[in-house]
Amino acid sequence: MDFGNFPPRWECGDWPQWLGWLHILTDIGIGTHYAIVAFLIAWYGYRSGISRPVQALAVIFFLLCGGDHWQFAGQFWLPNYPSHGVWKAAELVSVFGFVFTVLRWEIKRWRTPAQLAHDHAKLLAIADASDPFWIVDLEGRADMVNRPLLELTGWAESELIGQNMHTVLHHSREDGSAYPLEECDMFRAMKERRITRNESDVIWGKDGKQIRVSWVSTPVRVGGEVIGTRIEATPLSAADVVRLMVGQNVGQDAANLRCAFRMLPLTAAVLDQSGKTIAVTQAWSDLTGSSRSVSLGRFVTIDNSAAQVTAEFTTQLGEKISTPVKAEVIECGSESIHLLMVE
Repeated sequence: MDFGNFPPRWECGDWPQWLGWLHILTDIGIGTHYAIVAFLIAWYGYRSGISRPVQALAVIFFLLCGGDHWQFAGQFWLPNYPSHGVWKAAELVSVFGFVFTVLRWEIKRWRTPAQLAHDHAKLLAIADASDPFWIVDLEGRADMVNRPLLELTGWAESELIGQNMHTVLHHSREDGSAYPLEECDMFRAMKERRITRNESDVIWGKDGKQIRVSWVSTPVRVGGEVIGTRIEATPLSAADVVRLMVGQNVGQDAANLRCAFRMLPLTAAVLDQSGKTIAVTQAWSDLTGSSRSVSLGRFVTIDNSAAQVTAEFTTQLGEKISTPVKAEVIECGSESIHLLMVE
């Protein structure tokens, strides 16, 4: 390789061996640390949502700085001074671009006191929303939770902030089996940064009990950049669950409804307009000794608007038990069904 008339650095003066190697090893060490810093910026920037142009220019600048020192070390043998000059010019351009991009990014993010007050008011309004919600960062860690969510799940705010919310609230399916993160609709919607709705799902409270909810996830943007996701969960009542379940199984085999309904964590039964049993939960069977094959019409007086329920059941052991039973008529399309539930 032609380096012109430039001599290697070993030939520039009378270098003591120890001093030359001190320069070489020091430049190699400094260059390596610049490269490590570039890697850390790329890794942290991806996790924290730093502006991509700022992140890219910072990585390029630190890699160029590292290469600069590696070339200083190599010049003890290869006097590439002309190409090194071009390298340093690229280094200068990258640092100018980095500074300009950072300033431009910060100016876009800068808010006047009035704007900050307005943003704060909006955050307070969100925090006081009636439905439970939480906001996660790009890695699924909680940035914000509101009071209704804490009341619904039993968790304290300090126990949720910074935690992976899939691990805390959405770790298991309805049947109790593990719910892998990569299969989670909520996590997938967050990664794909799209609005997603689920009409019937479960989250888990601190006490280990499942909570039936519908939820919607919405990307959170600041200055046009997605910085996280807001998930709003609306608790579903027993009637909501039954309505959804019946609606999903209308026109299908009744066995589908019976199987799905039996798994619900409720003490409940569903009757048709004539009082014939459609489905019961396992907890209902355990309490009353009534399975789906036994008509529950004797417990209910059906009219066109309501179900009147007696308070006495006969258990499998022949005992008489008295318990308050709530009855509700649910309209599912053109059909009316009756929900009986022990609260």
